[in-house]
Amino acid sequence: MDFLMGNSYERLNEASKSMLKLVSEYIGTNTFCVTQITDKYHSILTHVFNRNKVLFDAGVTLFIEDSY
Repeated sequence: MDFLMGNSYERLNEASKSMLKLVSEYIGTNTFCVTQITDKYHSILTHVFNRNKVLFDAGVTLFIEDSY
């Protein structure tokens, strides 16, 4: 899922995809995600990697306290 993130959108989008690919090659955890804090209480999952079981999809909004 692509999100508008200002002028550096393309670089951030590509860096997120690259980072998730790299991390997934070295760490066997099922799910990794990149989030964007949207306000004082919420974050949105901008990029998600699920190895075997889909736990989250990009675009999901979570309370910040639940996103760790």
